[in-house]
Amino acid sequence: ALTGIQLRAFESLNEVIHDLGIDYQWQPLESLGTFTLVTSTATYSPATDVHSIDPESFRVPDATGDEAIDYLTPQEWDAEYPEGIKTDTTGYLTKICKYGAYFYTNKYPASAQNTKIVHYRYWAIPTLLSTSTATGTCWIPEGFDYTLLVNYATYLVLHYKNNPEAMVYYNKVFGTPREKGQLDKMKDLYGSP
Repeated sequence: ALTGIQLRAFESLNEVIHDLGIDYQWQPLESLGTFTLVTSTATYSPATDVHSIDPESFRVPDATGDEAIDYLTPQEWDAEYPEGIKTDTTGYLTKICKYGAYFYTNKYPASAQNTKIVHYRYWAIPTLLSTSTATGTCWIPEGFDYTLLVNYATYLVLHYKNNPEAMVYYNKVFGTPREKGQLDKMKDLYGSP
């Protein structure tokens, strides 16, 4: 079992993995999600590891190609549908909203849309390392895993200990006015468009 500074260092690695994965949208965390339309429901579950979604990516295939579905924020949804969706509102869905833990559609799918699959793009919640296994995988691309990840975790540990050397590692990660840091270099190569 890890104790003391080992535990703090391990927790810092996971903190960096989590924070980088949540604060920015990275290509290695991009995923494609789907759900199947059913004529009797306007509520669907997203993938279990969704952190954030691409609102421009919702599509449902039809005979002429992919039909785009407009995404509404929860505030826009509430303004447009203050009483919710009535059960007799059926047809081709044109709008969708992620509200709480579910996707809501503006219409109950028409029978022609039954079993059609809605596709969307999202960024996954990063998987953290575990002390219970000797091996683990990290979403941070090779080359940055030993530089950015370790330097960022070292910065957090030194900062936690109020060590002035923390600024050296801070500058390596975040850069200086004259030089890009490792985080900006990784964004240039692996940031999502």
